[in-house]
Amino acid sequence: MLSKELVHEIIATVLKYGGDFAEVFVEKRYTNSFEMKNGDLENASSGNSLGVGIRGFLNTQAVYAYTNDLSRESLLNTTKRVDEVLAKIK
Repeated sequence: MLSKELVHEIIATVLKYGGDFAEVFVEKRYTNSFEMKNGDLENASSGNSLGVGIRGFLNTQAVYAYTNDLSRESLLNTTKRVDEVLAKIK
């Protein structure tokens, strides 16, 4: 899903720009839902979620950003948003 090198780059970027700790959360989830009423099927739905969350910590503060675009450019832009907020906390 994500290369080891890209995850290392994301974490290193957060730490380079002032974070004390960083983490990358990858989510891939499938869901199914059925709604019954009086023994009859009223509704059925299914879906999936795919995305990456990037969290940076500075002292006791945490900043979190999420994207469902898994391109390198989008992930690094999301990392940049985390870094910008961490810089304001300093």
